[in-house]
Amino acid sequence: MSHKFKDELLECFNQVYDKAKECRLDPEIFVKLEPKLVVIGEKLELTAAQAFFFSVLLALDLDEDGVTYNELSGYLGCNTLELLNYSAALLELEERELLSLIHI
Repeated sequence: MSHKFKDELLECFNQVYDKAKECRLDPEIFVKLEPKLVVIGEKLELTAAQAFFFSVLLALDLDEDGVTYNELSGYLGCNTLELLNYSAALLELEERELLSLIHI
């Protein structure tokens, strides 16, 4: 992977993470972030939802051993039940060992 592409990928992660804060999982966030999610998705072979959650969880988990659903929902400004709409995307990330959510 070229240095320029790594920088672009890291910038995409950062922009997704920043814009996801308090987004309440409004579907419009996926529209706004589509160009960034496409870059991430193409490189890591992820869907848009997977790229979104991977970016957020990557940043939240940099200094931890996993992120709880409560921490994730708190950052996104939604309740944990709303995350159930994305359970398939989150499960796929876990199965691919791209993230670790703590099931508490």
